[in-house]
Amino acid sequence: MNRHAARATLVALFALGLAPRAAADAKVDARGIAERIVGEASGIKEGDLVLVEGQVRDLDLVEELSLAVARRGAHPLQTLGRERTGKRYYTEVPEKYDAARASFALKLVESLDAYVSVQGLEDPGLYRDVPASRIATVGKGFVAWNQRALQKGLKQIYVGNGLYPTEGAAKLLGLTRAELSRLFWTALATPPAQIQANGAAVLAALAGARQVRVTHPSGTDLRFGIEGRPVVLSDGAITPERAARGGAAAVVYLPAGEAMIAPVAGTAEGTVVFDRVPFGPGAIEKLRWTFQKGRLTAHQAAPGAAYTRWKELYEAAGDGKDLFAGIDFGLHPNARAPGKKVLLNFIPAGMVTLALGDDTSLGGSSSSTFGTWAFLPGATVEVDGKVLVEKGALRAAAR
Repeated sequence: MNRHAARATLVALFALGLAPRAAADAKVDARGIAERIVGEASGIKEGDLVLVEGQVRDLDLVEELSLAVARRGAHPLQTLGRERTGKRYYTEVPEKYDAARASFALKLVESLDAYVSVQGLEDPGLYRDVPASRIATVGKGFVAWNQRALQKGLKQIYVGNGLYPTEGAAKLLGLTRAELSRLFWTALATPPAQIQANGAAVLAALAGARQVRVTHPSGTDLRFGIEGRPVVLSDGAITPERAARGGAAAVVYLPAGEAMIAPVAGTAEGTVVFDRVPFGPGAIEKLRWTFQKGRLTAHQAAPGAAYTRWKELYEAAGDGKDLFAGIDFGLHPNARAPGKKVLLNFIPAGMVTLALGDDTSLGGSSSSTFGTWAFLPGATVEVDGKVLVEKGALRAAAR
């Protein structure tokens, strides 16, 4: 039960925390950060029952989040885990129990008003040797958890968003841990108003629109309908209005900076080519997806361990795995990799991310045990013929 229960990225779905304790980031004000998260972003109010989950490595931040919750008159339950526990489940627990693994989480969600999770994998490929069939079986239970959490309007706050500074994440992103640490804490500290200004611009461009076209010199040319589809913003705060609306509107990923929309079913047509997709044991190179009538009809990539693993998980998954799930626009004005490096993450302003499989975090209704999010830096996006993103630059972006 973590961030990817909402986005259904199965490589990380069943990790409970991190194994070795990594070196702590210097001069991080854990109490101040926790106060901002709980006070500004979470929508947590007096009397709420809140699960605060994290890793042994990040005890200081998890503890401060729990205390910030308590100072507001809410009631925290604090849990800690380690990544190796998640892997040991598959090596030591009989397969016959997989279908019931989410049973306690399904009961617990009925009692919760909010869920706060600090996430960051040290070994993104930890589950590379776990049979894909077992992951799919366990995933069905967590799909049910996700459906119930969205249905009841559980406020969900995920801290990390693919940028939490671990050695494993830094390596996957092509950064040093020090570079990733500076990037993460700077992005997390950015005033929400700057992110929300970009969110408002994207929201205005998508309001009442009918069709989106995504192109890229790599060979990408994809069109899909969005008429009547809601825009989901993760721009730094679960406001009272969003909490009341529930569903995907009551979820925030931190550092924030995303505007998401699911397509009209059956409308996606065309091809997408991704140069590099970080995935599990490494990265998929030159990944190509072809869509017809909203479904993936063909895929190919350069041979490699990451693509092989992706295919295993895809083939083992159930219904909905082949659906084009939607588009995610990056909104964060300060999330940049150092030098000429490209940050493959959801939040940089102008980043275009396309999704396959589960679409519930984009405001859709198709739940699946499978999901892939792939980044397309440098893309151009037209909305009803008007350019919203031009070669990776967000039009009307905040300065």
